Amino acid sequence: MQVRGVPAEVQRVTISRPVRLAVVATTLLMSATTSVVVPTGSNPAEAVPRLQQRAVKTQAARPTRPGKPRPTISPTSSPTPTASPSNGPTPTASPAPTSPTASPTPSPSPTTSTTRTLAWSDEFTGPAGTSPDAARWGYETGGHGWGNDELQSYTDRPANASLNGNGSLAIAAHRERWRGTDGIERRYTSARLFTKDRYEFRYGTVEARIKVADGQGIWPAFWMLGHDAWTSGWPESGEIDIMETFNTTKDVYTTIHGPSTGSTGKYFVGTWHPSPVPWSADYHVYGVRWQPDLLEFTIDGRVVHTVRPADVPEGGRWVFDKPAYLLLNVAVGGWAGPPDTTTAFPRTMLVDWVRVYR
Repeated sequence: MQVRGVPAEVQRVTISRPVRLAVVATTLLMSATTSVVVPTGSNPAEAVPRLQQRAVKTQAARPTRPGKPRPTISPTSSPTPTASPSNGPTPTASPAPTSPTASPTPSPSPTTSTTRTLAWSDEFTGPAGTSPDAARWGYETGGHGWGNDELQSYTDRPANASLNGNGSLAIAAHRERWRGTDGIERRYTSARLFTKDRYEFRYGTVEARIKVADGQGIWPAFWMLGHDAWTSGWPESGEIDIMETFNTTKDVYTTIHGPSTGSTGKYFVGTWHPSPVPWSADYHVYGVRWQPDLLEFTIDGRVVHTVRPADVPEGGRWVFDKPAYLLLNVAVGGWAGPPDTTTAFPRTMLVDWVRVYR
């Protein structure tokens, strides 16, 4: 996906030949541009093509600053999965979704925590069909592909993003012909919301309670970009993907992206969290605990992925020490591939709340 005001050249993550392979409770694949944690029970050989397909969301000029010396990766920085069930690997750090028939757990009060202070939130209360609070959320619009060959045009219409009247924000992807103000006609519409220039922060805990959308060709995400994404560009801004999933939603991905002096000009460090039950079956709380030199990704309050500067591949630079803003979107196509005849539209992601604690 492309940041407004940034060149439209499309770049994709390229993984060079792995140069380090350590087999422990989890498997780590290292290259000059990538660090991938492979959950136990998954095939390490699948990691390169699997995450190579994961297109970046934004685009900018490549940085030219020198990188740091090659780090030594510690396997203990990643969650330790247990043995895999017969129908697929499920790391213990990734809590399995509840049954599709289970009722969502009522949202706890954001003021009940005794160990942290609520700094910002949106509980999405209001009449059905109301647009989200303009003091908290803005929109990015357009249908130019967003650096990922995405198929939708993002709009600011309530049809694509509005309150559902039951305390949630609904971001809905529709199959419809739409020509935006950029003059590009697309066969799908959706919405991409952000807090840029409304709320930006450095360090703290951010969480969102989300029931993700599913279906072939559907790509929901909850993520962050550095505040300078529109000036310094991507990947200099840095990107923190708190939650991404696609299609059958059997996997949730947690990833960081940053600048590198390597041939691609960028790197990512990431892993995925498989489950035998689709994550779309129920609401889950996706979050990240952001501290100086530390990012701890969480699902339902449990740490599932930890990243430190030492985990950044050779030539990469840690840029997660500046304010960032939040994004919520549902893409169509791109990394998820195109929809097919099994995809019944609209496909809707429900967001119960978003909260930032300091």
